[in-house]
Formats: sequence, structure tokens, C-alpha cells
Amino acid sequence: MRGVGMGEMQVPPHWKVVKLGEYCEKPEYGYTASATEKDHGYKFLRITDIQDGTVQWNNESRKQTEIGEIPESWQVVKLGEICSISTGTTPSTNKPEYYIGNIPFIKTAQIVNNRICESDTCISKQAVLDYNLKIYPPKTVFMAMYGQGKTRGQVSLLEIGAATTQNTAAIIPNYKIDSEFLWQYLMNQYEKLREAAHQGQISHLNLGLLKQYKIAFPSPEEQIYITDILKNCDRKIQALEKEITLIDELFHAMLEQLMIGKISTQPLTETYV
Repeated sequence: MRGVGMGEMQVPPHWKVVKLGEYCEKPEYGYTASATEKDHGYKFLRITDIQDGTVQWNNESRKQTEIGEIPESWQVVKLGEICSISTGTTPSTNKPEYYIGNIPFIKTAQIVNNRICESDTCISKQAVLDYNLKIYPPKTVFMAMYGQGKTRGQVSLLEIGAATTQNTAAIIPNYKIDSEFLWQYLMNQYEKLREAAHQGQISHLNLGLLKQYKIAFPSPEEQIYITDILKNCDRKIQALEKEITLIDELFHAMLEQLMIGKISTQPLTETYV
């Protein structure tokens, strides 16, 4: 891997490094890594340039496959070839003692394209023993196979050990595929997965279908590059969401105080003659 002009960003050897100014005449929005156009010739990257494919980051030749166009070095593999895929069981709700415990139990309602760091429901050790439940390790990808509305096809990345229901596919990647990459990839496959679920009278996903589901498979090294980029974007999104929340709270606090006259509308500082 090698660094590029803007700080210490790492990119695969076969990726092409370009000045964004070559592609963006009238920047709309984006970011630079503490670099200025004056110093390095970089401009803001327009979101539309990414959406319409104007900017092609990977300079590698491409090939057509059964799942679409991918880089020449990438492979197409079945999910079941690189992952262990199974499901769970729901302990009887007629026994309240099963739901008095500290073992996280994830239901499909909690699988919303997110990282799962805690559980809305917990079960007892007895429930685990009676139903022979598997406690899936962190970095397992959970996919909702059933569910109303938008639930079916959504995925979560476990950050804790947890059991799950029979409506969830628990996908454990082997050493060849990074769990973060797989989670992000499957999020991107949401619409295609939902379409795959509609076969004849079937309107849900199942383990057999998922094991045969074909995905694009880059090298482990390139998987890490991709996930690092996406994690950086995700951190920025989280920071902005927190900022928006704080601003929204400030707005409502000011709204209430202004509307009952508790806050003066005069400037905070005045010049007295």
C-alpha cells in the first residue's frame, strides 16, 4: 500500500490517484483532508460525481460477470462458500423465567442496518440449555429473513455475543472475508436480496437461498481498504448526527423561552453613547 498527497490515506497499489480538481469544476460539497487547492490542487469532490460514475477510483480493468461488472482481480463466490450460515430459535414466551437473564437475544426488529452493541431482550442460561441455542460471537452478521415493511433483508454487525431467533440468518465469515466488508456489502445488496426473496409463493429469505447467493469478492487486503474508507465516512455521519441533535435541542429550548418572553430579543452586546 502507499500514501497519497492528502495526508496518509492508504490505497491499493493498482488504484489510480487523481486530482479531484480535474473532475470538479463547480464543487457542490464534500471534504478535503486538511489540504487546500492552493497547496495541492485538490478540490471538493461532488457527490454527483460519485453517483454518476464520473470519478473512477480503481484503475484496474473490469470484467462482466453473472452479478454485473467488477474489477478483473475480484472473484464471484457463493456466500455459503466463505461463510457459515445458520439460524436460531425463540424460547417459549409462555415461560417468563426464560426471559429473566443477561444473555442478549436479538430479534429482527433490532436488525436495522446497524451495529448491535446491546440487546432490547435478554434470556436466561436455562433457555439457552433447553433450546440448545448458539451464542454467536462478535463480528457475526445478522440478517432479517422475515419481517414486515423494510425489515426483511436488513443486516446488522454484532459487537457483542448474542443468540437470535429463527427469523434471523447468522452469517459467520471465514478467514478469507472481513466481517466489516461483508456487512457493508450486504447492506448494499438490500434491494437485490428482497427481490430474491420473492420466488413463487415465497416472500421471505431462507438459509438455502442465502448460501447460494453470489457476491463480489475482492482480496482480503482490498476489503480492508474499502472498509476503512466506509468507516471514516460513518464516523463523520455519526458526528454530524450528534451535532444536528444538539442544534435541534437548542432550537426547541430557544423556541420555548422566546415565545414566553424569558429571553430578550436585544443583542447580547450593545454600544452605549
